[in-house]
Amino acid sequence: MQNDALIQRLKGELQEAAEAGIAECRAAEDLRKRNDDLQSELVECKLSPPLSTLSTSSEWRWPTRSSGVKARGSITSSEGGVAGPLRKQHLAAQFDADMDEYIRENEELKEKVTTLEKANRELEKVTAEINENQPRSPQSPAGSAKVGLQVQHVARNIARDRAEEELKREVEIEKCEVAALQQSLEKFKREAAFELQKARAEVEEERAAKERDIRKTEQAREKEVQWLHNELDAAKLRYIARGVPRQSPGPSEVPAFGKPEKMASILIEEPASLADELGHFVWPAEEDSNLEAEISELREELQMMEQFHAAETESSHRAKEELAKTEVALRTEIQEVQGLRRALEAQRGAEVKTEKIKPSEEAETAEKPAKAEKAETAEKPAKTEKVEPREKTKDAKNATAQDASDKKGLKATKDVSKDAKGMESKNDAIKKEALEMAKQELQGALKEKQEEITSLKRAADHRAAEQAQELAAYANSAKLRERHLVERMEHFESLAQTSHQEAKVQSRAEAKVQSQESPLQLQPLKTEVAELKLWKEEELAKQRSEARRLGSERAEAEKLKAQAAALFDEADQERQELQRMRALSLQEPSSPSKAKPADSEMLRTLAALRYIDAHLYP
Repeated sequence: MQNDALIQRLKGELQEAAEAGIAECRAAEDLRKRNDDLQSELVECKLSPPLSTLSTSSEWRWPTRSSGVKARGSITSSEGGVAGPLRKQHLAAQFDADMDEYIRENEELKEKVTTLEKANRELEKVTAEINENQPRSPQSPAGSAKVGLQVQHVARNIARDRAEEELKREVEIEKCEVAALQQSLEKFKREAAFELQKARAEVEEERAAKERDIRKTEQAREKEVQWLHNELDAAKLRYIARGVPRQSPGPSEVPAFGKPEKMASILIEEPASLADELGHFVWPAEEDSNLEAEISELREELQMMEQFHAAETESSHRAKEELAKTEVALRTEIQEVQGLRRALEAQRGAEVKTEKIKPSEEAETAEKPAKAEKAETAEKPAKTEKVEPREKTKDAKNATAQDASDKKGLKATKDVSKDAKGMESKNDAIKKEALEMAKQELQGALKEKQEEITSLKRAADHRAAEQAQELAAYANSAKLRERHLVERMEHFESLAQTSHQEAKVQSRAEAKVQSQESPLQLQPLKTEVAELKLWKEEELAKQRSEARRLGSERAEAEKLKAQAAALFDEADQERQELQRMRALSLQEPSSPSKAKPADSEMLRTLAALRYIDAHLYP
């Protein structure tokens, strides 16, 4: 049943196609006739006399055609309008316009005729191929039926090939669109990465600039704090010293707060001039009642500080004087000790020299008496005995004198060394006392400095905590900015996809062959995250539906293939029917009245083929 219904439907379609082809042939013949008429009219117009030779418009008439010309109610009509030479000009202009229109129509008709002739040639080729495949007895009904079946088979093959080509074309278009989408996504990803890198570099630069500014502000604050400390110390000293006359410690030493002449000039001046000098320091206007008490407290503190400073200066002067005295005494003692050492060294050198000279003198003295004894042994034996005891007594006296002098020198050097040791011990004790005093003074100053340093450290820690909080807030703001940039890039990607899909829809509506990419017009829009999520879900659903549609189209292509196989089976069945019709034709004689339906079917099939080739293969 299904095959019969399909056969009936195909037969109906072929009949409709044949009728349409016959109508097209008739329209082509009408166009040819009209073209011939127009060409003849143009020839007549060229051969007719010009408008300038005619007296009025009534003498000239447009050549009549088979189709007829509509009457015009314009300026050139005889019923009304402009008379005289203007009418001639209007007639000439109208004639030129009509000529241009007819020429254009003639060209269009020529183009249509060429296309129809081309289609006719192709149909003739197809009919020639069909005639070649026809049996030798074309006038028999069996042969005509076979030809009709062959035509149907060719039409089915053409339709199947066309469907396959359309499916392939659509698949290629989809592939091109997918590739374009991938390229656009990669492009947007690259742009997003570049913008993120740029934003991160900007954030790092801003962070570095902020850190530099913070360091500069810290250094400036430290300098300001140090300067304020110095100014406050100077101001305290000035206010305290206003009512208390102060003597300068001496011309050799300058006080810590300035020269004595400058201090005296400051103390003599008025408070207004002092305020002018301390330009940064301004007394508060609201606390005027507490000013005197605060000033008195400051004066007391400064007096105590001055007393302490005076005591320190006196103790330092005393220590310096004692150190100078001890240094002078030590220098003198060192000089004395050095002189004693030099004297001892000189004595020791003289003793060594005398000790070296004595043995030589003794040897000489010993040789002289020996010679004299040898020479005068015989003459003066009694005199030699008297001289020997005298020399011995002299040598003994000299030795005792030298021993006594050596003992005296050693005693003197021992006494001098003892005195030097005592002086050194005294000087060491004085030095120790002076060093202890200096250590105590330095320890007091160090304690004060340590207290100031601890206070400054606390202030620096407080500032560092504030800066850390500021940096944390700035980092949070930078993270928020990065997050906002990422959201914007995602939004831009979604907009790119939507714009590309809109361009795809427009290109499908205009032409299914070429895929056009519309320019992306991205505008900054403020949308919520929920709407973006919903839009993403909708896009995913659309993509799934597109995938399903492609699958359905593939399934339809497979169905068409199956239908083609079924059509081949039907062709086999139709062959069997042809054999049956041949048997019937052999039984009944053929007549021209019976051959007319076969001829009409043949004409219909030829017209259908002509229509298919003309419309589907221009």
